[in-house]
Amino acid sequence: MVFRIFLPFLFLPIVALAASEKYSLEISGMTCGACAKAVQSALEKIPNIEKASIRVILKEKKAEFTTQSEDENLNKAVTTAIEEAGYHVAAIHKN
Repeated sequence: MVFRIFLPFLFLPIVALAASEKYSLEISGMTCGACAKAVQSALEKIPNIEKASIRVILKEKKAEFTTQSEDENLNKAVTTAIEEAGYHVAAIHKN
């Protein structure tokens, strides 16, 4: 007589979560809180963007976002979204 023991937890797939990548942007054309909200909304519409935050303080006009995607087209998607919102991306830096 053969007994078989089924242990389902041994067969669960192991999924490694990718570490989040953080980027910062220098944006020209933002002058107020409404501008910052427009840029934040544009960034949050991009697939794989987890979190976006915008700062418009004196001369500092920056956006930051995190993503788990290492999509090579991410910079292009971010630049296009911000330009369609009416602003210009001066630089994108991977932190």
